[in-house]
Amino acid sequence: MSGQLTLLPTTAPELRRETLPLELIDGFANAAPSANLRELIRDLGPPFADAWRSLVDAHGPKQAARIFAKVLGHVETRGADTVATTLADALSRSEPLLLALAPPPAPCASVADDALPASLRAVDVAAGSAADYDALLRAGGDS
Repeated sequence: MSGQLTLLPTTAPELRRETLPLELIDGFANAAPSANLRELIRDLGPPFADAWRSLVDAHGPKQAARIFAKVLGHVETRGADTVATTLADALSRSEPLLLALAPPPAPCASVADDALPASLRAVDVAAGSAADYDALLRAGGDS
């Protein structure tokens, strides 16, 4: 037996597996936030309370807490007022909250015609569309 294998235990360690009903964990009883989260939501204002209720209704309390933590991350980086406005708009449109809070896509870089070599100025590059790929998939890849 090599020296490395002698360092490994000969028997597997005992695993402690204990189930605990979610109702006993603070913040999950009847999908109500914990006291700390309740205070934070109160301090942040109504759009955050509405967002919490919406998330619990849509995802259940456990996943709602995960998503709400990401919302709070946006508060930290962008400010409470900006996020509150975005949340209110997203809730009124029934838009997913994290999608509404996602940063806008970066603008595409464009090059002025006079910056291109003369031989490339007349080249027209056609962009593909999703419909083009649908046609290819229906044809089984044969074109």
